[in-house]
Amino acid sequence: MKTDCNVARDLMPLCIDDAASEESVMYLNDHLSQCEECKALFEDMKAAMPKREAAKTAQDQAQFGQLAHMMKQMHRWRVWRNVIIGVLAGILAVVGVYAGWQGLMVQYHAEYPTKEYKVSLAQLSDGRVAVGVNYLQSKRNIGLVIGGSSKSLRIWFETTIIPQNMATENKNGPVYIISNIEKIDTIAIGHSGEQIVWRRGDAIAKASEEMEAYYRADTEMSQYWAEVTQELKGEIDWDGGEESRTRRESLQTKLESLRVQVPEWQ
Repeated sequence: MKTDCNVARDLMPLCIDDAASEESVMYLNDHLSQCEECKALFEDMKAAMPKREAAKTAQDQAQFGQLAHMMKQMHRWRVWRNVIIGVLAGILAVVGVYAGWQGLMVQYHAEYPTKEYKVSLAQLSDGRVAVGVNYLQSKRNIGLVIGGSSKSLRIWFETTIIPQNMATENKNGPVYIISNIEKIDTIAIGHSGEQIVWRRGDAIAKASEEMEAYYRADTEMSQYWAEVTQELKGEIDWDGGEESRTRRESLQTKLESLRVQVPEWQ
């Protein structure tokens, strides 16, 4: 009988949970009809099951609440992650567009064709050689580059990949002064020096009187800036006062007036 009770009591939880087989249920019911002790235990066990179910439900709800909180945090993180990714993507796009705009329309990354300008040489009375450029009425935004070695000189211009024009034409005029022409073998234009404009032994035209006057004024301007540099002595805000400004403006006006009179630069 003891063995039958032990088997019945093992089956009780399964039967209460509807997890037992039909044969097990029949066996338990048959045993309970004959055993008052097991029957009483079975009734007590069934009475206790709602409490256990309630506890289990509360535990499940707590676990569900934790899971829901975690899912909410994960959703919030995903939203912020997407926002951050969107912002970063937007920044990168703006940076890319800006860099592309700079590279194509602002920065000089292309060589300006040598056929678009002419270079001339003129020797001053003091032996220096003035290099002048005729831009052929071009408005193209370009920048001068001087290169070469101790025995050769290369002159060329760089410009933007996408053509950018200025409001007014480039002003013809001087771009470089050679003080030691006797040490130079060649002068060429173009980044690779493909077009030779002068070789040692070639004659150099004598500078016109107008050009001589321009460079005398240019020497005055250089002397002015040398004086300013001496006066500064580290004082960045020094401007020399009204007298200095008037002198500087007068020299600049004189230079511009003389430059447009030089026949070699017209």
